[in-house]
Amino acid sequence: MNRSEMREIDQHTIADWPIEIHNLSEIPEEYQREILISLNNNILDYVLIFAPSCRMVKESFDYLFAYGKDEVVYFKKEFGTIKHTVIKRINIFKIITRKELLDAEIIIESKDGMIVFPYVPSSYYLYDPFLNWLMGLKVDFLPHIAEQKNPRPKKLYYDSLTMYNYSLAAYRLGNGFQKYSYKVEKRRKKWIPWKSSLEEWLDIIMDRGIFHLHSLEYLTECIYEFSNI
Repeated sequence: MNRSEMREIDQHTIADWPIEIHNLSEIPEEYQREILISLNNNILDYVLIFAPSCRMVKESFDYLFAYGKDEVVYFKKEFGTIKHTVIKRINIFKIITRKELLDAEIIIESKDGMIVFPYVPSSYYLYDPFLNWLMGLKVDFLPHIAEQKNPRPKKLYYDSLTMYNYSLAAYRLGNGFQKYSYKVEKRRKKWIPWKSSLEEWLDIIMDRGIFHLHSLEYLTECIYEFSNI
């Protein structure tokens, strides 16, 4: 991808960044009634995040979600009406995170259904705590701190620096690992056939499930599969 293509993708402004809501007056008016009814007027029992749509991206949409009391409540406008979906944390069996340049998303798959949370990577400080909470961890959990007690195998560092760096995320599923499965393939660029890139996969069995990592150029994808479902 050249510089001009990257500039075309760079369509986000600070107005597109998600925000944490601290009181009722900060909730967008069209969401207020549905939120108060769905949360039984107990908004203080939840963390509320509002993600505005990106005005420069046609398929973008705004949404609001609340998490707490072992559930996620997701609000989105459908056909002019605010609808909500409830997912119980105990029913989640897979979580996927994807990041590519200036776009990111968290996908929850559960017995209650699937929900997608697109966001601007710069607002990781709102979504990393949410991801930790989804996994039953403290919201301020930091993988690099957890790794200090049980370091990653040095062999992975020499196999792939990319996989080594991103494998820190596996610590959300357990205390550490020594064994892993690594695969790499060379990909030719469509418009520049004389250049190539590496597509890589990493699989790690952890205490609470299986961690999958996939990387190709600017895309990084983490998949957390829980073994307790």
